[in-house]
Amino acid sequence: TLVIAERVGAEGQALAVDKNEKRLERVIENKLRLGYDNVLPIVADVTGLGSRQASRVLVDAPCSALGTLPKNPEVRWTKSPADITRLARSQRIWLNAASTHVAPGGVLVYSTCTITTQENEQVVETFLSEHPEFTLESAEQWIDHKYVTPAGYLSTRPPEDGLDGVFAARLRRSA
Repeated sequence: TLVIAERVGAEGQALAVDKNEKRLERVIENKLRLGYDNVLPIVADVTGLGSRQASRVLVDAPCSALGTLPKNPEVRWTKSPADITRLARSQRIWLNAASTHVAPGGVLVYSTCTITTQENEQVVETFLSEHPEFTLESAEQWIDHKYVTPAGYLSTRPPEDGLDGVFAARLRRSA
């Protein structure tokens, strides 16, 4: 949130939306410490945000966190295939809800810290098939090409890249 606030500058505003009040308390502490007046913390779920629109929306979706296995090996034992199916269903709901807040011509970024196709590519591909007003923009313009899949997604893999496994898709709404 604070990186986004810095990038948009004093002319812009960064909304930090989370249903977990404790997480937002950390955002508020850091906002005050760094003097960012352009951060607006909102305790809410993306599905209940009203009609607000933004030129840029980031969905950092709750996921299985299987991309963090090197740092959090216990994740391997706490997630089941049923959890991944449940999470993918939730992620589709979040992405659909977040898309309603993207202004015409705006960008929606969907991001996870997992490596499962079900939570990543399948969520985005389903979304795109249901929302023709959005198109995928290749991450190659912003990210080193070695982390960009042939389809244009950002994807890192812990064993090959020495990084956490992350996934992101940049989607643009038609003007």
